[in-house]
Amino acid sequence: MKYFVLISSMLFSLEAFSGAEHTGKITRLLVHNNASSTSDIAQRIIIKLDTSVPNGLCSDKTYWGMYLKSDVEKAQYSMLLASYMAGKTVKLWGNPEERCVNNNERVRNVEIVD
Repeated sequence: MKYFVLISSMLFSLEAFSGAEHTGKITRLLVHNNASSTSDIAQRIIIKLDTSVPNGLCSDKTYWGMYLKSDVEKAQYSMLLASYMAGKTVKLWGNPEERCVNNNERVRNVEIVD
C-alpha cells in the first residue's frame, strides 16, 4: 500500500509540474523586436491559438512565447509558420523549467496535429 501511495504522489507531482499543453489553430504569430533593448524578452516570438491556454502555469492564459536562440527554436518557428499558413492544427507544450516569457507560457515542443 505504501508503494501505491508513493507512486501515486510521484505521478501527481510530475503532472502538476509538467507544463501546459494546448492544441488549436494559430490565430496570431508575431515576431517581436525591440531594437533599443538587448534583453532576451526584447526579441521573441508571440503565438496565440484559437482558445485560451487551458492549464498554463503563467499568469497570461492568452499567448505563448519563445526565443530564436537555438537551431531547435528556429525549426519550431518554421513549423509554426508553415502550420499557420496552411491552416493546420498544432499542439504546444510548455517548458516547466523555464516557464514564462513575459508572463506567457514558454514553448518547449511543437507538433503539427493534422
